[in-house]
Amino acid sequence: MSRGELQGQVNLKCFLDGCPQLKIGLNKDLVIGSKDKSLKSYGNVVYLDKCTFHNSVNLDEFTDKKIISVQPPEGEFSVMTYALEGDFPHGLPFRIYSYIKDDASSRDVELNLKLRCELPGNCQAIDVVAHIPVPSKTTGICQQLSSLNQSAQLMAAEKKIEWRLKKVSNKAEHSASFKLVGAKENKSCLIEIGPIILDFEISGFVCSNLQIQFLRVFDRELSYAPMKWVRYITTSDSYIVKLK
Repeated sequence: MSRGELQGQVNLKCFLDGCPQLKIGLNKDLVIGSKDKSLKSYGNVVYLDKCTFHNSVNLDEFTDKKIISVQPPEGEFSVMTYALEGDFPHGLPFRIYSYIKDDASSRDVELNLKLRCELPGNCQAIDVVAHIPVPSKTTGICQQLSSLNQSAQLMAAEKKIEWRLKKVSNKAEHSASFKLVGAKENKSCLIEIGPIILDFEISGFVCSNLQIQFLRVFDRELSYAPMKWVRYITTSDSYIVKLK
């Protein structure tokens, strides 16, 4: 990985009467902004380069116990935003391997791709889309896909292939072979293939390994039992894979 940057948020959506106090417990081994980068790979430590909190957050218990307190207004807002650069605790969620076959006697080019999902546990990604730039002279494609839940089409105006996968499970591998018809006007046209931009959404997973340990409601006047729901989700912003 030549460059990695992760940006995350802890968002709170609250519809409780009376604006009761909430306490949110984060990882006890959370470290923020330490100069010792080796902590990233030490035990169960969760390392973040930086984070900021909403101005309504009380941090009295944060330093020692990693607990934040807040009296949220009704609606949705961001309790905390954070960033991490460099290597991620779980590594990259996807890897793409490529092979370009160039036949000197043909103007067509064969592009072979394999996508491997490296998510932990039972996590899976949905709506995975690979945007693959192709040479400007490409007039069409012939395709061979490894499974039925895939589709691909040439976006002629944008000179790219969109390779779509509805769902990708942990450790699954999917492959695609594309013949780029009329793509090769000369040898230099091959540099127009790639890089690939990957879009995806992953539920139940965050690359930072930041976890909500508990969510508690404190209200002395109302004796209701609120419904609490914590959801983890990861989406791609700029996930770019260079072809080798």
